[in-house]
Amino acid sequence: MMFLHRNILFPPTILADYPQEKISTTIHVDLPETVAEYAFSVTFITPLHVYLLLMLTKEECCPILSLSAHIYVAQFFLLLRQSMLFTLQKMIWFLILPPASLIIIMIAGLIILNRRKRLGRMLIILSITLFYVLSLCHVSDMLLRPLESFAPPLQELPDTADAVVVPGGGSVDLEWIRADPVPNSETYTRLVKGIEIAKKLNIPLVLTGGNGEPFATRLADADVMAEAAYALGILQDQTIVENRSRNTLENSYEVRKEVKGNRIILVTSAYYMRRAAAMFTKRGFSVIPAPTFQLVQTRPMNLSSLIPRSGNLLSSTVALAEWISLIWWGIRGEL
Repeated sequence: MMFLHRNILFPPTILADYPQEKISTTIHVDLPETVAEYAFSVTFITPLHVYLLLMLTKEECCPILSLSAHIYVAQFFLLLRQSMLFTLQKMIWFLILPPASLIIIMIAGLIILNRRKRLGRMLIILSITLFYVLSLCHVSDMLLRPLESFAPPLQELPDTADAVVVPGGGSVDLEWIRADPVPNSETYTRLVKGIEIAKKLNIPLVLTGGNGEPFATRLADADVMAEAAYALGILQDQTIVENRSRNTLENSYEVRKEVKGNRIILVTSAYYMRRAAAMFTKRGFSVIPAPTFQLVQTRPMNLSSLIPRSGNLLSSTVALAEWISLIWWGIRGEL
């Protein structure tokens, strides 16, 4: 909870030394408790945020809080900048992947068609061709197979490990039907496998993942997974919930803080295991891969396999996203 006093927002830490008789007249509003949570909850800055924060630093408004307020403003804008950059990166990410990128190519072709007919037609034909090719099952399998062959399914469990780590892969918000959120199918598959291993070895189950799409949902994957895990019979004392990280890199850093030992069993989707294992290894862990949620399967080649399907386009997009991620994080030296 934060506090609203004279139309100004204050975190509780700033009001610690404020006269109690004035705090008693303060209006309480439901907002995140920490500066970080508040800043990360703001997707885009608005004039209201600027006004409130500037008013907060005025001596004549609250002289007792002036120094703490200046610190709060500095923290807020630093964290807000990080949050906005993360959101912007996510939006650009979605635009460069199919189907958005293919639609952009098609629209570009239509726009220049009257001025440069040859180039316009080429762009339109290119977008349609890529739509079709990426929607074929054998093409999506071809893109995914090198990723999923990185580690085979874990057939025999090790004698011991320090923890089972399960990164989140998305949640489903069911508030519209007044139901609790649930893990999506991919996350649920990871979770079930992680619970199975944790129970057999009697070791901690680490659920990691916050809100990786702040513009789309307010859910933290780890919190949603935790509720599902408890319903599936895992004990709260055996579970570690890390709900701050927003991507794989942050997952690895945050789990490093939570797990004292170095030997972990990493349970995640097969296509994603190569990157996840590399990042956790970079943090000093000895990773035992336990891939699940395989997308590639043995398929016959026949006429029906030439029919484009939306599910195949999704699988191709997942594969392309993973290959681009491997290149990007490899260049940055995080793999």
